Amino acid sequence: GGIIVLTTNYMHCQNMRLNPDRAIEAWEYLKKIINSNTYSTSGLLTLYDNLSDSYLLKGLYRKALRSINKILMIKTSNRLDIQKNSRMLQLLVHYQLGHYDILPALSKHTLHWITQNATVTPFDTIVLNTFKDSLNKKVSKAEEVKILRRIKNEIALLKTDFIKEESTYITWHIAWIDSKILMKPLIEILKQTPYKTMLR
Repeated sequence: GGIIVLTTNYMHCQNMRLNPDRAIEAWEYLKKIINSNTYSTSGLLTLYDNLSDSYLLKGLYRKALRSINKILMIKTSNRLDIQKNSRMLQLLVHYQLGHYDILPALSKHTLHWITQNATVTPFDTIVLNTFKDSLNKKVSKAEEVKILRRIKNEIALLKTDFIKEESTYITWHIAWIDSKILMKPLIEILKQTPYKTMLR
């Protein structure tokens, strides 16, 4: 169990330092020597959470979705924070993969799950409504940027007292919005000072 905890912590640290390749290398090593049946439920959730972060940083959205789906298939009341974050991030990933037709229903399902198991923040509402009503179809780049700028302005008006509690989760979404507006890789956006201070 100790090596699993150490490896997972190492992966998290490497992701926060924006070194996803090292995190993925650690996972590749771990899966060769440890049977997944030996992981605790919390351990599995944390592991796949870190792995999905690594793949998101590299822009490997199909692999990120596979890791997120692993989390969503685990039926447990443990680590509801990870489960919530994964449900929110899957919207972003499905959009990136062009799965527009499922986003309205998936947004509603995500809202229902959060309402039953966690807290729906004003930030969540903005993101969920965006994928339900605006980014639910393929649009031109100009239209996409227009939508995302509007969403960014809405987020900027929110009180930030809840950011401390969910900083990494919120950082992913805001950085992704900037990456789409500026047409730069997500990892390049996260290297900028405002985001680096949010990554702990």
